Amino acid sequence: MDFFKLQNGCVIRVPAKADKELIQQLLHGYAYGVDFILGTSDSECEASFGIPSYGQLTDGEYVIHTAHDGVGIKGKDFACTMRGFTTVLNRIIQSREDKQFQIPCGCIEDKPAVAFRSVHLCLFPETTFEEVIKYIRSCGVEKYSHIVLEFWGALQFDCLKELGWQEHSFTKDQVRTFVREANSLGMEVIPMFNHLGHAAAGRDRNGKHVVLDQNPALEYLFDFDGWVWDFKSEEVYQLLKKIREELMDLCGEGKYFHLGCDEAYTLHNNAENGAALCRYLNRIQEELAEEGRQGIIWGDMMLLKEDYNPYGDYSCTGEPNVRKVMLEQLSRNLIIGDWHYRVTTAPWMSSLAFRDAGFKVICCPWDNPENQKAAIHTAVDQGMFGVMQTTWHTMFQDAYCHALYMGEALWKGTTELYIGYSVHYPGKAIRMHAAKVARKVCFPNGNYVNAGWSEKMMGPGLI
Repeated sequence: MDFFKLQNGCVIRVPAKADKELIQQLLHGYAYGVDFILGTSDSECEASFGIPSYGQLTDGEYVIHTAHDGVGIKGKDFACTMRGFTTVLNRIIQSREDKQFQIPCGCIEDKPAVAFRSVHLCLFPETTFEEVIKYIRSCGVEKYSHIVLEFWGALQFDCLKELGWQEHSFTKDQVRTFVREANSLGMEVIPMFNHLGHAAAGRDRNGKHVVLDQNPALEYLFDFDGWVWDFKSEEVYQLLKKIREELMDLCGEGKYFHLGCDEAYTLHNNAENGAALCRYLNRIQEELAEEGRQGIIWGDMMLLKEDYNPYGDYSCTGEPNVRKVMLEQLSRNLIIGDWHYRVTTAPWMSSLAFRDAGFKVICCPWDNPENQKAAIHTAVDQGMFGVMQTTWHTMFQDAYCHALYMGEALWKGTTELYIGYSVHYPGKAIRMHAAKVARKVCFPNGNYVNAGWSEKMMGPGLI
């Protein structure tokens, strides 16, 4: 096999919109010790290594042509070009003979099996800046198209300071760095804020409430126990509108906004509550449409256990009368995030039902490989809108490994990855792949804490 050799002085050009500092750091991780000259390409749709020649782009997202003299990358647009660039990074190997880094010659034209490939990141007060950067870069090299950022009391809002824990939240400048790096790797950032349940911006098992633990006089914004926003209140509506405006401004241009809306347990079996909720969400969607966006909501509150659990362990929190009204009156411009974490058989029956009711559907798995496999097969075989890999509180436990695994699986449309590993230890293969990505996208330079995806090897919650 012939190769293009990466040598000192090699000129690498990327589109002007790409973050040069980020690209330099990635090159440092993927070809440690090589002294590159980083420049700007003449087109937003081209990138190159050395002296490039370009292939003919037909129906793919990008085409990569690698010859002895260089590598030429041509994409449909900037995002596709950067996905081609990360593909080249992942093709860099080190020669066992002369120890040089090199890229195999040939021509590759590629496109994803699933167009909407997203990962949902929950940023908690305990989440560090460095962890988020590592996640974003890792998802970028695995060619996700979208990243959902949900701040669990971990962002300093202007409209209401109590929405963030003051000593444990990200600044907007830090978040702008997240957005810049995500965009630079071809990913759109989807802002998220819970507009119904989970109004505490905390997990129910911890008992923390970001607003009321700082200002109990704001209790009137919520239902009787603080878990659900008082969505019938105009004051609450206007506050949430300001929150959306801040997040959209912060996260940049995009086509979507995730509204949450799962696990609201105080609606009870009340049709009028269901109708009021539809009016509320439809109004929000009308305002989002004016910004060129579609809202995404979780689908569990339109699912009844008696309808779905004969087919598996589905996540259903719906009440019959509320469900009936929502299915009748909810805007079909809202996208359903159909989340199930223990359903391992495809197709997901709930996704079929939502699709047949006229909704676009995103299948949302978590950290079970069989569950992930069923989500991919449902999305690909049944023509769903896309897939959203969730991470929740396990963001930097095994969820990191599964997120990287799913990025590759969604691109290829198959979960049959890492064939060279023993079939008896698929989880080990997923972890070793993730470890390789982690040290390349954020080279730790010997820093023990920053290496891998957990701060330490032993301690509470680590096995």
